[in-house]
Amino acid sequence: MELRDSKGNGFTVLDSPIARGGEGNVHRVTSKLYEGYCVKIFHTGKIDSRKKKLEYQISHPLTAPVSSVYRICWPLDFAYNEEGCIGFIMPLAFEGSRSLYDLNLKDGSSVFKRITKTGIENRAKLLYNIANVMSIIHENGYVLSDFKPQNLLYTDSGYISMIDMDSVQISINGEVVYGSTAVTAEYAYPKELNHLGSKPLSSSWDVYSFAIVAYQILLGIH
Repeated sequence: MELRDSKGNGFTVLDSPIARGGEGNVHRVTSKLYEGYCVKIFHTGKIDSRKKKLEYQISHPLTAPVSSVYRICWPLDFAYNEEGCIGFIMPLAFEGSRSLYDLNLKDGSSVFKRITKTGIENRAKLLYNIANVMSIIHENGYVLSDFKPQNLLYTDSGYISMIDMDSVQISINGEVVYGSTAVTAEYAYPKELNHLGSKPLSSSWDVYSFAIVAYQILLGIH
């Protein structure tokens, strides 16, 4: 599939998606121009309500230390076909990544088996890397608001990729400019549920969600 960026540079993505979702599918870029990147292509009509927020994110890239153990899949640029804007370009997750949800209630590979000392240590290291990324996002002034295992990918080496970054809450001077596009009840912060949508969610919302995820990863239950 042939696409182009906002400057008119052409690049190619695989026709078959590497991930599918309710809003759109993710396709790996095969051109050297965006090597190590992918494109989220929205389903028909889905991107229209997102353009303004994506424009803000693209024009306000995250300030984050370069790291070999995490990737934050922040929107880099829009992607276009002959009909117009269809999605956005973002970093590709690490090779061999899979959903953190797979690790929740299972022991997974021997690397993360909870019945072994090494398995628990590796789970703790994984959580440390996740907390580090969450801290960076908060330092940039954003709140994830829908942090859950399904929105994070991991590898057996403990590398993590934070995905679905286009759903973050963006607030300026205490006012919500672009609210979160989703929250999940099982990970929602009870103290702020009553003003969801009317006031900015605090970073405590994410911290609460992280605590639940950590409990799940270490104990295997919600």
